[in-house]
Amino acid sequence: MKPEFVPVLADLLKTYFDENDLFGLWQAFDLHPVWDNPRNVPDWMGTARDLILQSSVGNRGRLLASVLNTLEDRIRAAYHSTKMNAERQRLDEI
Repeated sequence: MKPEFVPVLADLLKTYFDENDLFGLWQAFDLHPVWDNPRNVPDWMGTARDLILQSSVGNRGRLLASVLNTLEDRIRAAYHSTKMNAERQRLDEI
């Protein structure tokens, strides 16, 4: 993947993953997300950078593929949920 996708992936990770998801998925691939120790929160940009720029190192490529598949599923679910809510609101207005 191209380095310019790092901020996009960072935003998607921050939006669609919580800390538990992040740790669980990374542990499944025997990896650790990048962590902002002073603030005790995930470093979303660092994690995205690590996945994209080092995707050929260890299990990172497989993890990246899994992350992208999970993101696709979650984005579809969010879209479907939003679409259904809009339909319900429209029907309520009738």
